[in-house]
Amino acid sequence: PYGCVRRGEVLTEFGWVPIQDFVDGTRVLSVRPDGMSRMSEATLVRERYAGRLVQYRTSRATMEFTDGHRLPQVQTGRKDFTLRAYSDLPQSEAKIKSAADGWLGEDFVFTLPQVETRTLKLNQPMSLSSEDFAILMGWYLSEGCTIERDRAFNIAQTKHRALLEEDLDRLGFTYSRQRTQVTITSPAWFEYLRQFGKSRDKFIPPELMMAPERVLRLLFDRLMAGDGNWTSDRKDAGMYASYSSRLRDQVAEICLKLGYRVRTSQRSRLDRTTPESVSYTHLRAHETG
Repeated sequence: PYGCVRRGEVLTEFGWVPIQDFVDGTRVLSVRPDGMSRMSEATLVRERYAGRLVQYRTSRATMEFTDGHRLPQVQTGRKDFTLRAYSDLPQSEAKIKSAADGWLGEDFVFTLPQVETRTLKLNQPMSLSSEDFAILMGWYLSEGCTIERDRAFNIAQTKHRALLEEDLDRLGFTYSRQRTQVTITSPAWFEYLRQFGKSRDKFIPPELMMAPERVLRLLFDRLMAGDGNWTSDRKDAGMYASYSSRLRDQVAEICLKLGYRVRTSQRSRLDRTTPESVSYTHLRAHETG
């Protein structure tokens, strides 16, 4: 009764999934009538269809759907929307909502798993609020790496060094300063952070992906300070680059939750010995409605 789409990807609690591989009961990103987004359970309905398919293409999106597929129509200057079948829309005047107005997440407190180690003189934080955990992971995922020999981790930063050190001081970390980086010695944090791998394997912890909007904003700001580039003084347009396609997709999801229009691309960059593929997330803040 609501029309259907022929192909595409669905943004689930586990990331982007091709719609044909969707598992019933999985939570997907949805938008409430008041414009706020949240995760809610969904069911996939498969039907055979014979008839005309609408093809919608812009520089940012491609969709293919039946003319009974419902789209969120908004009135100029308003945030609320009405779901209407494509065939019922006024073709010359219809304005379709392309982004949510906010995100309803789930708060948490992060507690570092215990590891067996000898007594150390440095007492690093073992528990962080969701906001502080987001700040630390934003810096680490953009600019960090673990050091096996010292059971420590580095965060490299020069441009925003003052902000990095201000954050670490407030979070209660003890660190040593080098010219282009800071080093934090902690076997427990080393064991936790090593799971995020090297640059092409990095990903955002699942609890952060489900965090409230205020937490995602702190995470996003530190990610952008590390590997991002704002193209507008108002910070309503920019680009984030990563060797990790998984991290790229997660950043795109965060952008959607923060109210940005998003598109992604990939480009090869020649390294000394092997070609590396760099994934980019282009973002632009959406206009009201």
